[in-house]
Amino acid sequence: MDLFHRDSRAIDTRLGRECQFCRQADKSFAQRKQSDKLIHATRDDTAEAHFSEDGYVQHRLLEVKIRLSTKPLNAGAA
Repeated sequence: MDLFHRDSRAIDTRLGRECQFCRQADKSFAQRKQSDKLIHATRDDTAEAHFSEDGYVQHRLLEVKIRLSTKPLNAGAA
């Protein structure tokens, strides 16, 4: 090791990764801007983890859409 190089620690140093929730739930995920797809690498696939505000909003809208599309457990019970 010389003075000009750091010791490799074999850790992932990426800043972000694609949100797997959005990838699965959004049919137009491929057309999103790259910044709207990315979340912090060390966080779960949540809206708060998105880098951009548009990514956050799109994630929240997908959550609402999924919740509205599912039937409540007590539907039809009187």
